[in-house]
Amino acid sequence: MGRSSKKSKRRAAVAPSADDNAMASAEAPDGENHQEPPPPPAPAPAEAKANGEPDEPRRARDSSPDRGDGEAATLKRLNGILARTADEERKRVAALEARLAELSADAAALADAERAVLLAAVSAPLAAAEEERAALLERLAAALDSVERAQAEAAREASARAEDAARLQAAVVENEQLQEMLRAKEDEAAAAVAEKSKLEAMTASARDVESQKADLESSFNEFKKEHEMYKEEMEVKLQDQLKELEALQSRKEELETKVSSLEAELSASDARNHELELEKVKMQTEMAATKEEVEKLQSTVADVEQKQNVMVAEVARLESEIDQAVKANEAAAAANDAEKKTIEAELEMLKGNVERIQAEKDDALGMVHTKDAEVSAAVTRSHELELEVEKTETEMVTSKEMVEKLQALVAEMEQKQNIMVAEVSRFQSEMDQLVKVNEAAVVAHDSEKKMIQAELEMLKGNVERIQVEKDDALGMVHAKDAEVSAAVTRSHELELEVEKMETEMVASKELVEKLQALVAEMEQKQNIMVAEVARFQSEMDQLVKVNEAAVVAHDSEKKMIQAELEMLKGNVERIQAEKDDALGMVHAKDAEVSAAVTRSHELELEVEKMETEMVASKELVEKLQALVAEMEQKQNIMVAEVARFQSEMDQLVKVNEAAVVAHDSQKKMIQAELEMLKGSMDKIKSEKDDALGMVHAKDDEAGKLRDELKKLHSGMAELRACCDDLDGKSSSLHDEKILVLKKLEQEKDEAEKLKFKLQELESYNRDNDREIGVLKAEVAGRDKQINDLTEELEQLQLAVAEADRRGTNVVWTWLGPATTTVLAAASFVYAARTR
Repeated sequence: MGRSSKKSKRRAAVAPSADDNAMASAEAPDGENHQEPPPPPAPAPAEAKANGEPDEPRRARDSSPDRGDGEAATLKRLNGILARTADEERKRVAALEARLAELSADAAALADAERAVLLAAVSAPLAAAEEERAALLERLAAALDSVERAQAEAAREASARAEDAARLQAAVVENEQLQEMLRAKEDEAAAAVAEKSKLEAMTASARDVESQKADLESSFNEFKKEHEMYKEEMEVKLQDQLKELEALQSRKEELETKVSSLEAELSASDARNHELELEKVKMQTEMAATKEEVEKLQSTVADVEQKQNVMVAEVARLESEIDQAVKANEAAAAANDAEKKTIEAELEMLKGNVERIQAEKDDALGMVHTKDAEVSAAVTRSHELELEVEKTETEMVTSKEMVEKLQALVAEMEQKQNIMVAEVSRFQSEMDQLVKVNEAAVVAHDSEKKMIQAELEMLKGNVERIQVEKDDALGMVHAKDAEVSAAVTRSHELELEVEKMETEMVASKELVEKLQALVAEMEQKQNIMVAEVARFQSEMDQLVKVNEAAVVAHDSEKKMIQAELEMLKGNVERIQAEKDDALGMVHAKDAEVSAAVTRSHELELEVEKMETEMVASKELVEKLQALVAEMEQKQNIMVAEVARFQSEMDQLVKVNEAAVVAHDSQKKMIQAELEMLKGSMDKIKSEKDDALGMVHAKDDEAGKLRDELKKLHSGMAELRACCDDLDGKSSSLHDEKILVLKKLEQEKDEAEKLKFKLQELESYNRDNDREIGVLKAEVAGRDKQINDLTEELEQLQLAVAEADRRGTNVVWTWLGPATTTVLAAASFVYAARTR
């Protein structure tokens, strides 16, 4: 019964599969993709190389005159066929890998089945299952043979690809039927789990399945080897085609070198024209500089004349001032002689007074007040004499200043004379240089004129050659158009592949974002714990600051007491200094008398010095008058030299003007020829620029397309790498999550420890607050006791005073115990202050 029911089920499963073979073969690509998306193919880089690398050679071949459009079309068709075959092979490989995975899963399920299965109850179904499995393996081997035949035929003929695809689809359908049958057998095996005796048979069947899996893997490896051989054959063919394309590429590079050489010649001609223009500007600047130099010379000559007139006036003024100074010096000398006689008479009087004062001092020491009066009178007289001497000194100073002014004027005249000599020598050297420059400019102008004529002939030949090369550049533009169109088609194909990869990336990114959200939540929790720890740390810091503030207050009180001690020391020192000043004033009175005597001697010496200085000033005035006469002679000679240089400058100006007129005429002729050449060069240059612009535009488009192709290739590689990275990141994020959880647990433990420490500190602070309250209460009580004792002391003092007033001694009867209480109170107060 069991076997008949199994056979009927198998027929029912095989019948619809036979009916659906045609539809499955027609819908093979879509069905396979829907059933199981293929993984990224291994030979994708080779395909990209086959389809992507020879883009430039293919474009060069399309643009060559030897090949036609027909060859390009065949190459495109071959590329399409190769792409389709690669897709089919990838699908086949994916199906075989899926089948291997299913078989391995079946083997694992059978190996992990419970040992409580009864071998006797399921022996017959398992035998039937083994027979059916053997039949299915035969079918699978036939399918693999058909796959191998399909690969061989795909290498030979493109038309046989469809048949191979149909056979492969039939094999896939058979594999699906096999999977359904295996599922049915697994259900039957699960129903017979209670039969323990059949466990050994099931393990044996599991071993058979593993051996079948090994056979399938070996056949799959053979299939891979054959596929690689086919790929190598295709690569050989492509290498042959690439060699042909490289020959065309070398031809293209030769044309590009020609274009670059033409551009270099054109840039050289432009540079030469620019140099001619610079020479023209330089000559104009030199002419302007010569004109400015002539104008400067004229202005300097005028300045020299003005300075000469100023110098003549200054000499006249100096002569008048010297005469006035001589007269003033003579008058001052006469006044000094008269004052000297009066000073000598007064000195004789002072000597008599001093002798008389000395005699009075020896005779009567008691007349101190009179002596002070006389000393003050002598001091006032000496001050008057000092004032008179100062007046004579000021007059001498004025005479010295006049002499110094005369010396300064003489020095300025000498400096001006030296400057004029240097200016004349500079003008002479500049005139010689200008003559040499003009001669060199004439010679250089003739040589440049010859060079310009020769370059004009060369430019005419270059213009004709550039016209021919312009036509070649237009041909290159058309070739670039063909290359751009081929690159555009390839870029579209690669964009489709990139879109597929991007969909896979989106799914992986969503998974990564979920993991990142979990990590962010864990980080938020960690930040909360860190904030708690920081809060506990801040409270600890505040407690430390309170203790430090108490220490600072104690230090400030100590500093105030020390400052008061310093003030007391300063007062003592100030009193000592005042005492020393008073003693100094006593000694100063004694020194004033001796100073008056020494001052009289000094006045006599100063009068003698003034007489010698007057004699020296007269000699200096005579010397200065002689120097002024010599300067006038030199000035006349300089005026004659300036006039001669002025005449030479006028002659040079006339010669330069004639040279400028001749240079301007030649310059106009050269400018006319240059304008004609510039017109022709501009026209040719514009045509060449248009052609080069088209070439560069096409090159830019081709370069952009190449860059896009490279970017697409790199993007595909990056997407594959990103998929691998995302898998790795998911595992690393999981590991990080575990690490973060461990860190959170550690931080929680640390937070608990900190809370415990904070509680201990709070209890310690509460104990301190209680102790401080007790101490404050004790201080308040002791302050009250002190106040009471002070009141009692005041009462005792009043009683003692009253007893003294009355004259009775009754108070001593109770004063003994009162004094003991007062001493006790004083000791108590001292103890309280120290505490």
